[in-house]
Amino acid sequence: MYFNRSNEFPRSAEVVVIGGGVIGLTIARALGQRGVRDVLLIERSALGTEASFAAGGILAPQAEADRADGFFELACRSRDLYAEFAAGLFDETGVDVELDSTGTVYVALTDE
Repeated sequence: MYFNRSNEFPRSAEVVVIGGGVIGLTIARALGQRGVRDVLLIERSALGTEASFAAGGILAPQAEADRADGFFELACRSRDLYAEFAAGLFDETGVDVELDSTGTVYVALTDE
């Protein structure tokens, strides 16, 4: 994987990943695990400091969806895979992402 803080990028790569947040880094990691060695990761700032930082790691489709549609189901399945993903990261790096799966209680969602 190639990451360079300067503006000098290779002219080509087998795969280019744009964005160094949770999703971009996870894609680059998965590609590496599958044997892809020529990955260019492009991030305009420091890794993990844009949308991923602003979201704070919150995985809460129930709190953000207004109906149980196909996207909501996808988000729930994705959330359910996260514990295994976090364990894999810990095994590889020794870094605990401090996954908290206790949930949140919303007492009211409307004024009524």
